[in-house]
Amino acid sequence: MTTADSDRQEDLFDSYIIPSRLAIASLRDSGYKNTAYALAELIDNAEQAGATVIELLCLQKRERVRQRERSRLSKIAVLDNGRGMDFATLRIALQFGNGSYLQDRSGIGRFGMGLPNASISQAGKVEVWSWQNGPDNALYTYLDVSEIESGEMQLVPDPVHDPVPDEWRSVSESFSKSGTLVVWSKLESHRLTWKSARATLENTERLAGRIYRRFIADGAIRIRLLASEEESGFVYDREAAFDDPRHLAPSNLVPAPFDKEPMFRHVFDDAQQITFNGSSHDVEHQAPPARRPPVAANAPHRALSRQRPLRRRHRPDRGSRWRPRPRPDALWKARPEEHRRLRRPGRSRVDARPGMVHRIRPA
Repeated sequence: MTTADSDRQEDLFDSYIIPSRLAIASLRDSGYKNTAYALAELIDNAEQAGATVIELLCLQKRERVRQRERSRLSKIAVLDNGRGMDFATLRIALQFGNGSYLQDRSGIGRFGMGLPNASISQAGKVEVWSWQNGPDNALYTYLDVSEIESGEMQLVPDPVHDPVPDEWRSVSESFSKSGTLVVWSKLESHRLTWKSARATLENTERLAGRIYRRFIADGAIRIRLLASEEESGFVYDREAAFDDPRHLAPSNLVPAPFDKEPMFRHVFDDAQQITFNGSSHDVEHQAPPARRPPVAANAPHRALSRQRPLRRRHRPDRGSRWRPRPRPDALWKARPEEHRRLRRPGRSRVDARPGMVHRIRPA
């Protein structure tokens, strides 16, 4: 029996309510849809901390993959200019199920699982720097999955004074008097949805533009997405654009002409009042008109087969049967190869049209 098998056996008979090795393995597979949704958890925390500028930073380097040089992510970071955290708050922030907003229902995050759970689902190590008096006076602590699984780390390490590394200061514009920097390292390719920085940022940009569209439209926050490579420098630098899923406003993320004008127009609002926890709230139901996509003139007959009504066809010698209506001549001419009729005595004559199979009696 190997060491890993023996450790697994010990976990099965562990008297702890939550065995550490099994718990961390389950939390890592807790089911984030993709890397972009895990990063959105950190953006939620930054917004709730009062940040006005949030930066998503990716560092990548060239690696040889199957005899070819490819760009691969090495580190991912989320930087904000929020309030920052003190000693006690920073340590609580890395505990599973703990946090400073447990009794606050007004914000986005409340259950204290976002930062540690989202981080270990994508990376083997998460490091946090937070400061309230400049990045040179930052507090630092971390979680390492390998140390947790081996039993070396059972408590969140005490935060220590450690200035923010220069590799992040050189690529960021948002270091202010207060803020927080969360860094994912020891990235595991089988956990990341996208392997390159550009693909990660492009997909996160679309998600962030949709989730935080109201904050972006009001100018409450700016979300900058930036990727840097060791040799090439900056390879991606954009801000998340407003993206309305209802398409009632123009967006740079949709094709022309809807980047300049809305795809749909607003028709009416249906306001209703509901009561929740003793308080009354007005809920508006908006109704934009939907357009039915046109059917091309040369579309295959299968596209129209479900829309074609049936008519009753009377034949004196065989009784009445349900037959589909004849198709337009244009469809017959467009696809003549599908409508060849096979006539053999004593066999069926097969018509390519659905439902048109007849029996021919021999003479």
